[in-house]
Amino acid sequence: MRSYRKLGAAVVVTVTLALTGACGGTGEDKTAAGSSGKPSTAPSLSPADALTASVKDIGSTPYAFSLKADTFKLNGSVDAANGKVLVNASMEILTVEVATEGRVDGKDWFIKQSQGPDAFENKWVHLDPAKLKEGSVAFGVEDVKDPAGIKTLVGVMTATEKAADGTIKGTLDLAKIESVLLYVDPTVVMDIPDKVKALPFQAKLDSSGRLAGLTFEIPGTDGDPATPVAYAFTDWGKAVAVEKPTGAIEATDEIYKYFNLER
Repeated sequence: MRSYRKLGAAVVVTVTLALTGACGGTGEDKTAAGSSGKPSTAPSLSPADALTASVKDIGSTPYAFSLKADTFKLNGSVDAANGKVLVNASMEILTVEVATEGRVDGKDWFIKQSQGPDAFENKWVHLDPAKLKEGSVAFGVEDVKDPAGIKTLVGVMTATEKAADGTIKGTLDLAKIESVLLYVDPTVVMDIPDKVKALPFQAKLDSSGRLAGLTFEIPGTDGDPATPVAYAFTDWGKAVAVEKPTGAIEATDEIYKYFNLER
């Protein structure tokens, strides 16, 4: 898709910052997969209700995730209740892979990127989230409790089938999504609006009724092939440990301007 040729390294950086947005909270969530509070898997649940229930623990229970869409890859672990996030993002831009790693532990934010100004390229940078403007996350997802943006997708899905093995099928409408999904080129939605209004999807639930996987394809334009998108969710209830990197440099005003897209 054209999006990978259009987005620059600053966007990848911004996305990672967005994923590690305003973390907070001091409560401890020790809910383990299969424990009380898990989504119901009762046969009486409709396909739509089962799909909604599959993501209800996002934001309150630790989990790991991965996302792949063409050259864009994102994976990490989230414990939003305790303000802990680990993310790794990479994207191929003009045959060059741009990689970004982010770590959040409460109000301590750390980021490292493979491409950027010499002052901090391939160096860990310690950031104060209070100095990052709202515009710095304009190209990323907006909810730290849901870095993969899965609740946004579920909100535009129409589930029509549910099998006994935990498979749910239906369609999703990308045209209804107002927030930014990095792997979606906005011009695709504008160029072929009718084709993106009912994209077939297949979701897979685990034995506890939580979302384990989601797949669908985004149509290509201008002769480009379709882009397969695949999500995976694992390690529900597993604690997230964030190791603060040693030797991190403190962000300067110039670095904040870079991340706030004020260059």
